[in-house]
Amino acid sequence: MQLKRTKVLNRTNKQRRATMFMLAKSLMYPLIQPSYNAKPKEL
Repeated sequence: MQLKRTKVLNRTNKQRRATMFMLAKSLMYPLIQPSYNAKPKEL
């Protein structure tokens, strides 16, 4: 039971890390390459 639990936890951690990476990428993308529609105001 313990091994199964850790495996599931590892899988969810991987998914969470991937989703966080995608979120960070989508948030940082307009800062790195500002598009014409949404330009960051502070830069």
